[in-house]
Amino acid sequence: MMVYSMPSVEKRKTTISLPVWMMDKLDEIAKKRGLNRSTLIQLILEEYLRNHEEE
Repeated sequence: MMVYSMPSVEKRKTTISLPVWMMDKLDEIAKKRGLNRSTLIQLILEEYLRNHEEE
């Protein structure tokens, strides 16, 4: 996964419920990359949205 520099934008806090196995996997990946869970989720969503902009 590439790490993009995110532009400074207004942020909105949200709460989501995910399966425990998914949270555990996110925590594992985040720890390996030296990120916190929130940043990892933000990067994953940013990459997903970039890849689907043209649809």
